[in-house]
Order: sequence, then C-alpha cells, then structure tokens
Amino acid sequence: MKFIFFIILFLNINSASAWTLFGPRSLEDCILENMKGVTSDDAALQIRVACMQKFPGDEPKKCKMREMTPAEANNVTGNASISNTPYFSGSFYNGNSVATVDEIVVIFRADNIKPPQEYKLYLSYPIAPKSSNTAGTTVQLAPTKNFEWNFRSLKTCTR
Repeated sequence: MKFIFFIILFLNINSASAWTLFGPRSLEDCILENMKGVTSDDAALQIRVACMQKFPGDEPKKCKMREMTPAEANNVTGNASISNTPYFSGSFYNGNSVATVDEIVVIFRADNIKPPQEYKLYLSYPIAPKSSNTAGTTVQLAPTKNFEWNFRSLKTCTR
C-alpha cells in the first residue's frame, strides 16, 4: 500500500514539474513562444497582457537602442499608404539575419505639405529578423495622391 502511495505521489510531482520544464519560464519566453504565427496587433497585445499576468514583476530585459547601420537599414523594405482619415500605415519587412526593427521614423513629402513631415510609427512588437509587421500613425494632414515617403530612422535594440 505504501508503494502505491509513493508511485502516485511521484507521478503528481513529475507532472507538475514537467509543465514548468516545458512551458515558458519568463515574460520574454512567454511572449516569444506565444507570438509565433500571430498576424494581428490585437492578438499580439492580448498575448503580452496574458504573459504579463502570468509573470507579474518580470520586466523585459532592458536594451540599448541604436541606429541601424546602413547595411542593416538597406535590408528593411516596406509598402505604405495614407487613408482619408488621415492615417499613414504600411507593411514592413526586416530582411536582416540578426537585427530586429524596434523603431521606425518616416518622412513624407507631398505637394500640399510644406515642409516635409516626420512621424514615428507604432509597432505592437519588434519586427524580428526575416519577418514582417505592420505599423502606422495618425498624420496631421492628408496629402494628395502624389506623395513619397522614405525611412528617416530605423532603430534596433541590442541587449
């Protein structure tokens, strides 16, 4: 009878520790593990909130923001447009092998806008290497259909 009790106790302890062994152990692990395949900003935000609740007090590791090198910046591409609301948004691809895109600032020019305007785009999460994400921001004035935009600044986070 004692033998059966120890087997049951052993199985219960192992099943509880197995969950810890194979599940995320930190806020960052939780976010990275659950973001795989996520394409919606709303879903990404919900995952972040859920992970923060699961790991309260576990702060993401601080990083130092730096401008991307010209070689890194050349690997970032995008397509963007401005709606009538006016809202500037786009889809951006990070072709780098290591560097993430953590901040995007664009400058755009149009006939009816003087001087050119700069805007920081809002990313719900960094653009990982070899992946895409959308970003956007409200702009002060909707330009005409003839406008151009360029990256003004691309930043990456180094730990």
